[in-house]
Amino acid sequence: SDCVDILTQCGDHKRFHEGQTAERICEILSPIDDPERCIPLERYLTPSGLGNMTEEVIHPCNPNPCPSNHLCEVNRKGCQPGQECLPYFCVPGCKLGEASEFLVHLDARVQVPMRNGQAGCFEVCTCGQSGRLENCAEMPCIDTSKTCVVGGHRKNHGVSFRVDCNPCSCFAGETICSTRQCLRADSSDEDRRLFTGLPCGCPDRFVPVCARNGRSYPSACVARCMGFKDNQFVFGHCRSSDPCSPSPCQRKQRCIPNRRVCLTDMADYPCPQFECVSRPSGCDKSRVDPACDTDNVEHPNPCQLLLMGETLAYMGHCQDACKRLRPVCGHNGETYNTVCEAYADRVAVDYQGRCHAVGAVAEFASDSGSGCDMISCPALTIPGCIPVTPPGACCPLCAGMLQILWNKEQMKVFAELNRKQPVTVHDILRILRLHISVPHMEAEKIDSLINYGSPTLVSHVPLSAFLTSEVFISTIRSTGHASSMPSSLPIFLCLALGLLLTLAPGLAEA
Repeated sequence: SDCVDILTQCGDHKRFHEGQTAERICEILSPIDDPERCIPLERYLTPSGLGNMTEEVIHPCNPNPCPSNHLCEVNRKGCQPGQECLPYFCVPGCKLGEASEFLVHLDARVQVPMRNGQAGCFEVCTCGQSGRLENCAEMPCIDTSKTCVVGGHRKNHGVSFRVDCNPCSCFAGETICSTRQCLRADSSDEDRRLFTGLPCGCPDRFVPVCARNGRSYPSACVARCMGFKDNQFVFGHCRSSDPCSPSPCQRKQRCIPNRRVCLTDMADYPCPQFECVSRPSGCDKSRVDPACDTDNVEHPNPCQLLLMGETLAYMGHCQDACKRLRPVCGHNGETYNTVCEAYADRVAVDYQGRCHAVGAVAEFASDSGSGCDMISCPALTIPGCIPVTPPGACCPLCAGMLQILWNKEQMKVFAELNRKQPVTVHDILRILRLHISVPHMEAEKIDSLINYGSPTLVSHVPLSAFLTSEVFISTIRSTGHASSMPSSLPIFLCLALGLLLTLAPGLAEA
């Protein structure tokens, strides 16, 4: 073992007690040496068989090229044709506090402790043009002294744990858990045979409905299990309906679909799937935010697209592969016209064609009679990959996946303080994306930031509502054992709030 090798070569044998050997000392230091969980030093002491691939690891913001009062942001939008641009932006920021050197973006909303220093009391502030936090609004204080009693054991505020197969967290005396169906060790064969892995034991038949929160569910049974009444959903995918027909906008306004999934209560914070805009008289041509129309013509930004009277197909540069409509099913159970449209919506592709099946949400669903039996899954992108399958999806991915438990009441507070605007999945993904620097092993980084309550992440509203996270990482089969993906292989971070997330006061999977 590495322990024995190091002590044999580097240990001061004169200081060993009589009868002591490197092997005996290592048995005391590490009595259980599981080779499956150990990372051998030898792997990093010899040249890698993968060769030098550092040119594939790009980190434009390290070292930081920006002035002290600016944040570095990776340029993911590229530049206009014929123009040269840097691989990063320097954007104005604000310090998180008078004694802090940590910066947040202009217009960012952050949760900071109250100035009076009272424990559990916070306010939500906005980073203003002045470079300081302003427009602060107090949040209800949290009693962090309250504990939770679970199974006869007392849990302190902020402690995470599991109840059966469900992740849980204690928040100010309230036990918050996801509500997945669980198989127990003593479950009968009949229970295991009937276990679909879907909420409320719903059958795995795929008859999708669109709920008022903008989310498609695989069946009315699942929607009801999520708490929706029959008059709060309609049959069909959400993306198959036109929110602008008939137009809800005033004359001289244009209705633009603005599809989103809301995480807050629709009764208090409506979740419209459209916005009404006036036709612009002019646009800032220097603003780079590429948009592709339905004729596969690229525009510098959405304003230019509207000015030309065109219809948006997807955000981003136009891709030749997406000129023709080739429907794909996303991991969120929505059908998209092209893979470009799915990626622009921050959704990974499950399989080719329209959605017509639902996978299990639970980890140990029965393989017999699965709703995904007839699905033809795409080949894995990395040879030898041991993949992960997102909840509700049919096909596995070589990816990193996060399942995040969040506090629904905290989300409600944030919506209330933001002029009663709903909190959406895209709000979450937009902020999380700022923390993804390179496409390598970022799932573990975000998981660690959440579970340690790092201000780097959880100061940002609405990420402050995150309670705990679980990470699932694809591995690569190698000689004799499976290893986590090497940094030279890109890993896709699965950020899709799916069925699993909506089961609790908030289980989000990202």
